[in-house]
Amino acid sequence: MDDLLEIINRIENNIDQDINYTQLCKGLSISSSSLQRVFPVLFNITLSDYIRKRRLTRAAFELKHTQHNILEIALKYPDFFRLLCNKL
Repeated sequence: MDDLLEIINRIENNIDQDINYTQLCKGLSISSSSLQRVFPVLFNITLSDYIRKRRLTRAAFELKHTQHNILEIALKYPDFFRLLCNKL
């Protein structure tokens, strides 16, 4: 369980960057394939969906609580840009 908490921390610390599952698991006692199988069982969401939703949440937070404009946030969080375009 400590490894999963470390993985969540690594995701949060690198949410605005590309996240490689192998790098995410590096130095821990879980492989990337095991992580992808176990994560949805424990958290009821796939790892990729979790990362995407965290990025959208972070983008919305930054849009509301910073002086960054939509373009800056869209460039930082491409998932936000895709969602924004789909809503238009």
